[in-house]
Amino acid sequence: MENHIKILGSINIPQEKQPECFARLMGLVSAGGMMTCDIEGPLVLLKPPEPDAEDFSVFFNYNCFDTQGFYEPAGFCVSRGQLMSGAVGSNAFMKVVSAMCQMMPLFSSTPC
Repeated sequence: MENHIKILGSINIPQEKQPECFARLMGLVSAGGMMTCDIEGPLVLLKPPEPDAEDFSVFFNYNCFDTQGFYEPAGFCVSRGQLMSGAVGSNAFMKVVSAMCQMMPLFSSTPC
């Protein structure tokens, strides 16, 4: 069985709140152990996700506190009010994405 997380409704984060929302979500990414997996031939490299400060977005697919392996990509884009995820498992990866799902609507000017 796969777990999926999705926000229903429309998230509209005002431009003046976007930097703070992005900083708090990146705190969850960092403290939650989210990583990005790059496959370079036979090598699998893990590195911290690289945020895009221009549109306040970041994507990741691995959690260093989890034992379930790699996941479908997940991430968020604050400027578009989007949280994207595929199957998130049931351990640490799911808990971090779930926390992001709960945090983003707090900054929204529209009800979600």
